[in-house]
Amino acid sequence: MQIREFAPGDLIVAANVRRDVALTKDFIASIKTHGVKIPIIAQEATLGLEVLDGQRRTLAAIEAGLTTVPVIIQATVADDGERIVSQIVVNDQRASLTRADTVEAVKQLAFDLKMPAASIAKKVGLPKASVEQVIRVAESPVAAVAFEQPQISLEAAAKIAEADLNDEEAAEVLRYPHQLEHRLQQVLTERARAQKIADLTLAASEHGLTIVDQPSKGNYYANEKNKHLYLDWLVDKTTGKKLDPVEHESCPGHAAYIGRRGYNGEPELHLLCTDPSKYGHRDRDRQPPKQLTEAEKAERAENAAAAKVWPSIVQVRRDWLKTLLQRKTMPTGWEQLVLWVDLGEAGNGGAWEWGPLAAELLGTQESVYGASGVSKWLDQNPTKTATALVAIALAQIELSAGVSKSWKGWRARKVPEYCALLASWGYPLSETEQALIDNANATPTA
Repeated sequence: MQIREFAPGDLIVAANVRRDVALTKDFIASIKTHGVKIPIIAQEATLGLEVLDGQRRTLAAIEAGLTTVPVIIQATVADDGERIVSQIVVNDQRASLTRADTVEAVKQLAFDLKMPAASIAKKVGLPKASVEQVIRVAESPVAAVAFEQPQISLEAAAKIAEADLNDEEAAEVLRYPHQLEHRLQQVLTERARAQKIADLTLAASEHGLTIVDQPSKGNYYANEKNKHLYLDWLVDKTTGKKLDPVEHESCPGHAAYIGRRGYNGEPELHLLCTDPSKYGHRDRDRQPPKQLTEAEKAERAENAAAAKVWPSIVQVRRDWLKTLLQRKTMPTGWEQLVLWVDLGEAGNGGAWEWGPLAAELLGTQESVYGASGVSKWLDQNPTKTATALVAIALAQIELSAGVSKSWKGWRARKVPEYCALLASWGYPLSETEQALIDNANATPTA
């Protein structure tokens, strides 16, 4: 082919698959200094010479002010498909097309010119699978926009197209491109779950089944409390037998929740009752109310009365304990008191609880930081080690003999003995404390 010289401004820059000619300053400067080294390919057209290959060089030559550029005139290409294929091949051999250019070019071949993917692949030298992926991306506006991000591969963009994501789903998937596979699968999984819930809801509604919220019992994400309970949690209040789902259909509270129970699993239809107690059911894990005997009722009433006055009893007793600890010597039997408690707690964190009370009983307010108050008191009273030990023991026993533990728990049996010991040291017992001692003495030990 013969190379001829033409003014760049006389050439017609025809349609080209490259949408961005990328006329950089460096490229224009190179053209201005060295001229166009690779001839421009053009064809005869109605209005003159039409550039087929060399659009970027032609425009740069105009910018650089060149008077002529080398041109090869080839036979006229009438077929747009051949022109696009030629431009893809030529451009890829020089300055590569952008990914968007490639998508647009394949889109023209496939959609505008109806060229099969296999033919496009053969002509432009791309794998057929890649051409098919490009076509899928080109068909999806969401995927095409995603593919413009450099970190999104063609394969990933094709998966977005196949998933037919809406704008909101695509934004969620593309928020973390490095986790695209996981995000995409999460969206697809949630979409499938939502569709299954919709299908189950429609089917249940067509059968006249009322759909209600998930039971709030055991539901960490419950917005508000409700009385709903699953049928398999319930038994008949009178007989204690499990509820039959078919028989329960006649219950006014018969309904269903559609979704997942717990954190895993697929959405399912779960039958429930909206108000079990009202309709004669009870939770299988809750025993029916026990019928108390007269003696048990009397004991409960006695305990309730004792609980009511216990705080004032504790205050009076602790005021007396403060006077006890002011004695020069501790009363007979103080060693027994110390042996009742775990003095090892002084070194393993228990002092955080009993330390402030022990310091208060000793009458020191210098510190309530663990056992430091007792330690400072002992520094000031080095000969009263026994008093300090008794204060620690008293504090521990007092904290374990509160109103909620006076009648129950492993230390409950020590409370009457404790009160009796204090009485032997001169403490004036209240009626409640005396009753504790009397009841303990009247109850045979196992």
